[in-house]
Amino acid sequence: MDKALLTTKDASSLIGCSQSTLRNYEVVGLIVPAVKVGNRRYYSSSQVTYFIRDCCSGSIVDSEQVYFLSSSEVRKRLAISYEALEELDKQGILVPCRRLPLSHKRLYYVSDLEKFISRM
Repeated sequence: MDKALLTTKDASSLIGCSQSTLRNYEVVGLIVPAVKVGNRRYYSSSQVTYFIRDCCSGSIVDSEQVYFLSSSEVRKRLAISYEALEELDKQGILVPCRRLPLSHKRLYYVSDLEKFISRM
């Protein structure tokens, strides 16, 4: 994250959620914009990093192009059940990179799934 201030679009993209979900996080006080100009919100890169690490139990990737898959997309690609995916997570074999607050949605890096598939 090279920018000092991130737009709502940039921040939500890094977190792995929609812009409306980011606003919901603001409503419940999980993340507050560093600056508001009119109806635009800007978040500091350190604030987004903190949110990802502490609220999403996530990791940071220093890449401009980060793609996430939901748990249902991962299950479809692997043709496995929800329970099987849960077991892979418990065993530390395929662990989500983010666990979003409120919805508890689990997100996976595409690259992590590709590595997992290549090891099979």
